[in-house]
Amino acid sequence: FIPKMISGACQADVAVLVVPATTGEFEAGFAMNGQAKEHTVLVRSLGVKQILVAVNKLDAAVPPWSQDRYREMETEIEEFLRKTGFKPKQIRFVPVSGLTGINIVDKPPEGCGLNSWYTGPTFFEALDSFNPPQRDIKKPMRLTIADIIPAGGRAGVCVAGRVVQGRIKVGQRVALMPCGDVGEVRRLERDSRPLQRVEAGDNCEVTVQGLDPLRVAVGDVVSSATVNGCVPVCRQFQAQVLTLPNLKVPIIRGTGFILHTQSLDVPCNVTKLVHTLNKSGEVKKKRPRAIGANMSAVVDIACPHKGGRWLCIERYEDCRALGRFVLRQKGITVAAGVVTALKMAELDSGT
Repeated sequence: FIPKMISGACQADVAVLVVPATTGEFEAGFAMNGQAKEHTVLVRSLGVKQILVAVNKLDAAVPPWSQDRYREMETEIEEFLRKTGFKPKQIRFVPVSGLTGINIVDKPPEGCGLNSWYTGPTFFEALDSFNPPQRDIKKPMRLTIADIIPAGGRAGVCVAGRVVQGRIKVGQRVALMPCGDVGEVRRLERDSRPLQRVEAGDNCEVTVQGLDPLRVAVGDVVSSATVNGCVPVCRQFQAQVLTLPNLKVPIIRGTGFILHTQSLDVPCNVTKLVHTLNKSGEVKKKRPRAIGANMSAVVDIACPHKGGRWLCIERYEDCRALGRFVLRQKGITVAAGVVTALKMAELDSGT
């Protein structure tokens, strides 16, 4: 479940956190280090900066639609969200009942207990109040593949994904990475509507002619085909990581993880501990022997061969979407990081 959640979070502009107001449920899922907290840390680590908290089942609280219960949850959750990195202006709260649909699309009906104290927006009004994040439209095009769609009689390979950077036009030459095959965009669709162009922020379907379907995989990247615009590929890189409280055993040279970025998850190892950082981002200790929980550090990471495939990843300053990742170990998220430098490698027909 978590890998799919990570894939979805990588495509989101706003996160929606649904928390139950019933006594015991909220405490189990959130207040006592439940899964909701891990999900929240994940979405922030993957670059989502805006979050809407839907306080659900408030009609089942004691008493129903209790303002005290709502305020209690609001205070506790907001404190955690701030510590996680969300700014106050990027946080919204809204009380709802998913079962009855109250305050989701329409305002609460006359006689509803929620009307005695709540005059704020509905769920969808609150969702629409967020501002779209700034898009990197002028940078080289990148589309991360989340699904491969049967062509249905159409010529070419059809993939679904999100344009994380730049623009795509019908007729454009594009490269499928990491395999390096080049094709031509024949059709673009968004919400089942054919378009001539899509750009950063769009989730779309792209039909490309000239690609071998057997060489296309979820997690691949469709990019500009120019020499300077093609997405780089590598198996080793340097990154700045922030370890989380869930890290129980310190990281040493050789520690293995599963690296998650966009729709891709691959095994990796920490090959070098370069240095730890203080809260100001300055070097605290060079060549540490270990990195514990709640620490910031620069490390070298290597992803071994997986079916002869390379990893499409970029420096964070070049492409934010492909420059972020999280590290998981034994089913637990233990660190988040950004790529600071790549160790490049040339593709050849044998890899």
